[in-house]
Amino acid sequence: MNAAESKEQLLARLRAIADNTVQARPATDAPSAARARSVAPEARAGAKSRRRKVPPPPSISRGDDDRVWIHETPDEVKVTDETVAAIATKAPSVFRMGQTLGEVEDAEFRPAASARVIDLASSVAVYFHESNDDGEVRETPVHPPRYLGERILARPSHPGVRVLEGIVRSPILRTDGSVCSIHGFDAQSKLFYAPTIAFPEVPSSASLDEAVAAYLRLSEPFADFPYEDRELGIACAISAILTLLSRHLIGLVPVKCTSASSPGSGKGLEADTITMIGLGVALPRSPWSADAEEQRKMLDGHARRNELAILLDNIVCPLGGASLERNVTSTVVDVRVLGRSETVSFPWRATVLANGNNIRFAGDMPRRTYLARIVPQDDRPDQRTNFRLSPLLDHVRINRARYVIDALTILSAHAKAGRPRAARDGGWGSFEEWTSVVADAVVFAGGRDPLGARVVRDAKTDTVREALDGLIRIWRAFGGAVGIELACAQVIERCGADDEARAFLDELLDEQVPSRSEKQTKAARLSVLLSRNADRWTMVDGSLLGFVQGSAGRFGRRWKLSAPRGA
Repeated sequence: MNAAESKEQLLARLRAIADNTVQARPATDAPSAARARSVAPEARAGAKSRRRKVPPPPSISRGDDDRVWIHETPDEVKVTDETVAAIATKAPSVFRMGQTLGEVEDAEFRPAASARVIDLASSVAVYFHESNDDGEVRETPVHPPRYLGERILARPSHPGVRVLEGIVRSPILRTDGSVCSIHGFDAQSKLFYAPTIAFPEVPSSASLDEAVAAYLRLSEPFADFPYEDRELGIACAISAILTLLSRHLIGLVPVKCTSASSPGSGKGLEADTITMIGLGVALPRSPWSADAEEQRKMLDGHARRNELAILLDNIVCPLGGASLERNVTSTVVDVRVLGRSETVSFPWRATVLANGNNIRFAGDMPRRTYLARIVPQDDRPDQRTNFRLSPLLDHVRINRARYVIDALTILSAHAKAGRPRAARDGGWGSFEEWTSVVADAVVFAGGRDPLGARVVRDAKTDTVREALDGLIRIWRAFGGAVGIELACAQVIERCGADDEARAFLDELLDEQVPSRSEKQTKAARLSVLLSRNADRWTMVDGSLLGFVQGSAGRFGRRWKLSAPRGA
């Protein structure tokens, strides 16, 4: 643009350019556009299909894959069922222990996580969608559904998946007396055999003479322990070894207890010798608390880990309580879920070993226990040096394979002989299977009857009986005659003026119901003790008496002395 060009001339030129552009555009044919919009939808769909000729996703021939083919549909229950069935048939490393799904790796059972279940599903199954293209049905592989992991783990059972009772490191005794010595899972016993050492063969038809000889050899490691009754003490130790090796054949197992008269007598060494032979390891020591809640937590932890044995070491408070009594007479226990008000059931397969100095028992533990007593004749038993096998545990480690075969020889010979019963007066209620498999085998091989070591309920062992005897006497002395209701606070107040009665009551409560907090009163602790032992009858001065709940009063729940109905 030159300088002489005016503003009006410039605007005129721009208008001319715009007019020429509009005239160059083709005019829209309104009727044609309307006709295009009125074309049938079928024609448009066909045209659209012709425009996007994308090849369909690849399909896989079933002949190319030996995995199970699972059609993923909205029916999630059906898909989950088919996946569990595929895992059961195609994944030999997967087992179910209790309600838990997992795998055996490095001789340990490892519970499966949700992501691992998805991995297993991918390894055993092909998931696919069906489509119909031009009349041809196609199977298109897809990823496993994400919900499978949580759904499978949440199920209480997994049909078809092999049940695993435990992992053992010693040859497996079967019900018929035969012995499995092949590495891996034994379907008959439901145990996984993972040996850490080589074992000799057990005689295929062990005789009585071989069982007797095996018992004598198995007695060697226990010959130097100063048992009060030497033959009975050895029989108890060998019974514990046989129990560990045959635990899968027995429902309920009594507690094996060793009580020493003084520290340093060898009770811990005896326990290590038993478990070193039976399990191949010395067990970690578990303390035994006087607090019932701590007892429950400790035993629940052992149940969760499905442990084969527990060692309660150096017990100083009375052995007993509701949790231990329940577990010893149960094959399945309910365990609280941490952080939630729920319980989960776990199998209870543990053999309980316990030791301490001058052990006392509480509640119903005496009838669930067989006891060996160690009574050294030296003033300083911990300084003793005249052992024939020393160091004992080194000797046991070196000769463990032979000792295990000796124990299995005893069990196998007894089983193949028809498990003859030992001659004795009466049996052992709740522990009939243990008596048949273990105790009778010990007698069969020439040992003393372990049932002779059952704990006799008396004042020396039954602290609860002793406590109730004294409490009944105090209750009667301070106004609580038979049938008279008293609150715990009233009894404690009346005992306050009598130094001897007050001291007895304080000692009784410290032993039976230790204080859990400063706010817990003596009356509350006494009420706990009476609640635990309600309707338990004790013979006092020729009368059978016990505490029963009365009515509620101003000072709390009342209690009264009573005799059993019909007495």
